Amino acid sequence: MGGRGSGKTRAGAEWIANGVRAGTMQRIAIIGATHHEARSIMIEGVAGLLSVSEGAHYEPSLRRVTWPDGQVATVLSADEPDSIRGHQFDSAWADELCKWSEPQETLDMIAMALRLGENPQMTITTTPRKIPALTARAGAPLLAAAQAQKHVTHNEALYQFDALLCARFLDRDLSAPPSSPADGDTYLVKATGTGAWAGQDGKIAYCADGGWRFYAPFAGLVAYVSDEAAIIVYDDGSWLDYSATLAPA
Repeated sequence: MGGRGSGKTRAGAEWIANGVRAGTMQRIAIIGATHHEARSIMIEGVAGLLSVSEGAHYEPSLRRVTWPDGQVATVLSADEPDSIRGHQFDSAWADELCKWSEPQETLDMIAMALRLGENPQMTITTTPRKIPALTARAGAPLLAAAQAQKHVTHNEALYQFDALLCARFLDRDLSAPPSSPADGDTYLVKATGTGAWAGQDGKIAYCADGGWRFYAPFAGLVAYVSDEAAIIVYDDGSWLDYSATLAPA
């Protein structure tokens, strides 16, 4: 989550581009608030998919993006949740969830469609706003009463809380990911992120299932930086070092 200009679109586009490049994404969903916004922002925008993914080709009449190696991204609109029915994906990028007309219904449909591969994943990029589909502070996804594929939403929330609860950053001075991270390793991405961390400046990078998940910090988040033995607190857009304040007199 982040405000205007924080790099949300770039983060989502880079996530797709990295997955296609690594061969971990084959059938992808791109869901915008409307078809127009999906095209103008997520695909053709300055920070959109076509600007960061080599070989990506947009076919507007078919509402899809294709790559030379056969990967396909289907472009969908959140104002038509029923149009998602019947699709199958291994990955999904959902943009501006908090402005969707039917966020929970659309999320339910996406969850049902995420059924390809051993580890289907979804990334949500959105300007924060309190809505029933997300928790108010951390923006973690919530389960709906009759939701199908509950494990997708549930597991994503658990990953997020594992990264943020009693947060521990191994390092906050890296702009490129380490070569051999272990699941659970967590870092604070330093500008300007490169490789799998491109477009994720200032985000919390959490390694899970051999890949990276990224989360935006929120006011009041406390973290321990291992290599510095420092305690830091996020507030008003920056991290404050509280180590000296908490040190014994």
